[in-house]
This record gives sequence, structure tokens and C-alpha cells, in this order.
Amino acid sequence: EKENLDVGTESSRCTDFLVWTTLLVSVGLMMTLGIEDLVTLIKVGANSAFLLNQGEFYRLFTSLFIHIGWVHLFMNVLALRFFGPPVENVTGWPLFLGIYFFSGFTGSLAAVYAGQTLSAGASSAVLGLLSAAIVLEFFRVRGAEKLAGKNNFSTLIFILVINLVIGSVEQGVDNSAHLGGLAGGALLSLILVPLLPMRRIRKLAGVL
Repeated sequence: EKENLDVGTESSRCTDFLVWTTLLVSVGLMMTLGIEDLVTLIKVGANSAFLLNQGEFYRLFTSLFIHIGWVHLFMNVLALRFFGPPVENVTGWPLFLGIYFFSGFTGSLAAVYAGQTLSAGASSAVLGLLSAAIVLEFFRVRGAEKLAGKNNFSTLIFILVINLVIGSVEQGVDNSAHLGGLAGGALLSLILVPLLPMRRIRKLAGVL
């Protein structure tokens, strides 16, 4: 049972919720605790390979709302505000949340697999939205032309390359988490592409 997506009628409420939640949590932690040292980062829920292996899986979630420094927070929030609304509008808010958190989880798992001692931030989830945007644009999902701005697929590829280059040359950047987030967003989007035009299946996927 197929149905055209009513693109453009949905708001960016879910994106706004993620933006404000990330800002409030991160700013609150930085203002009250500083979260510059390893002990504090572990205490507030940053991703830790050792503790994750000890069963503290909640860190896959909590680490997405913790940022180390104002620039780190600003860049992630800005990127989320840019990529979030069009992806949310194309997929609907339940699947948008699924892509965001699945990408964040796969990014955190990739960091653990790569042997990162400690990591935090929403970069992996945001880059998952970027790879999702590329997949949706590549397969010409209805409404996806807005993802690249005026149907410019090369814009998305350029932003992706810039992020990977920065992650490769800048010290302290967890590129393994970035790659894991990109892979997670792309994988889930590839699964969703044939499901998006089918109303009932799309709703079921949203519930899941």
C-alpha cells in the first residue's frame, strides 16, 4: 500500500527538541562541573570502552549529550540544526530519531572497537544524518532535494569530505566514532528507502 509522502508539512519540532536538550545538558554540565578532566567526564556519562565492556551500556546514549568545550558543542548543534529539519521532514520524526540515535550508537561502538579510552559528543549522530541525507538524495526519495539545498548532491559530498579531512588532521577528534556514525546512518537509510513510500510499513518502522 503506497502513499506519497506529504513533504513540507511537518515541522522541525523533534530537531528543535534535540538541539535544546543537547544545549541545556551540555551547557549545564560545562557551567557547573567544567567536564574538562577524565574523572568528571566518566562521572557524567561519557563513552568509555572499559566501562561499556563492564555493562554500562547507557553511555551509548548519555555520551551524545556531553560535549568537551564550547567549540565542540557549537559545531555539533549548528550541524544538527542544518541537517535535522530536512531529514525529519522526509522521514517523519520517529524514523528521524531512529537514524539519529542509531548513528550515535554505532559511532560510540566504533570508538570502543577502535580502542578510544574516552569519547563524547553528538558528532557521530549528526554525521549519521549527513550520510542519511546523501542516501536519500542519491535514491531521489521525494522531498530529498531539500537535503542538499536546491538539489545539489555535490554539496553533501563536499561537507562529508571536509568532515573526514578535519577528523583526520585535528588532534583529539574521534574519527572512528565519525566513521561509525556515517556507516550507521547510511545503513539504516538504505533499509528505509524502499519503506518510505509505504504508509503502513513506514508507521510500523517508526514504532520500532
